Amino acid sequence: MKAKAILLASVLLVGCQASKHDANIQQHAQSLSAAGQGEAGKYTGRATSARWMDDGTFLAQDQNLWNFIGNELKMGIPENVRIREQKQKYLSNKSYLHDVTLRAEPYMYWIAGQVKKRNMPMELVLLPIVESAFDPHATSSANAAGIWQIIPSTGRNYGLKQTKAYDATP
Repeated sequence: MKAKAILLASVLLVGCQASKHDANIQQHAQSLSAAGQGEAGKYTGRATSARWMDDGTFLAQDQNLWNFIGNELKMGIPENVRIREQKQKYLSNKSYLHDVTLRAEPYMYWIAGQVKKRNMPMELVLLPIVESAFDPHATSSANAAGIWQIIPSTGRNYGLKQTKAYDATP
């Protein structure tokens, strides 16, 4: 699982580098942010995006979140056929990575900040990409749910408050 997360991190960071499409992506991200604003630019929706809540304590002003995450990754990537195949799969489907990063936007700043604050491996930030493609409504045949894909028994073992909407610490 670690190897898959590290591989995905590498591919994601390569896929998120500046390109001629960055202007369109930035415009799309701005339109997503503007979609939750009402009259006079006041935000009217739920404050789910950590980008709006970030107090700048873990990211320098000139630092991109993906660059920050990439610089914090410490685990080595083993060389084997399965990893090369998965890497090629992600690299050949850049629209998938684009869609996942758009879905991840409301969560990434907060998750990265929490991981950094707790001195946990930054690779954990990327786990929801592998587990659920940052789809909060994702479920598995084992009843794993949400972006982290935690099964009910694991949630109970770790004392998570579980509802149909979310798993949380009490």
